Amino acid sequence: YIYPSLSRGKILLEACKLGAARELFEETGIDVRKQLHRLDPAAILPSHSDDKLGCMLKNKCYFHLLVNDNDFFSPLSSSDDKLMAANDPDIPKDLMLKISEEHSGFIFESDPHESIKKLKQHSGGSGSMA
Repeated sequence: YIYPSLSRGKILLEACKLGAARELFEETGIDVRKQLHRLDPAAILPSHSDDKLGCMLKNKCYFHLLVNDNDFFSPLSSSDDKLMAANDPDIPKDLMLKISEEHSGFIFESDPHESIKKLKQHSGGSGSMA
């Protein structure tokens, strides 16, 4: 059933948020599945329609998420053996994620240009265009 008060674009955006939240949880353990309002659509295109969202590029939707300390894990807050700290000596070791087996680690990159370079090396680089 499609709610008549919602446009196809809004339904598509909510579906994309659900998928992004699920993927984020599976890959990192960060759980915003019940806090979809925290996922802010990235303004990639100047506008959107019912079939094409402004945060969509090559049939993928991109979002911003402002994380806080509560989104991370620590050895004191979790006994999970899959916890991993960032591969960066300048990042506190108590900011840990539950990285999926597909990945060997993670870093925080504050320089957007450096993050683009790193994204070009990952998954064919399509995310770097966003």
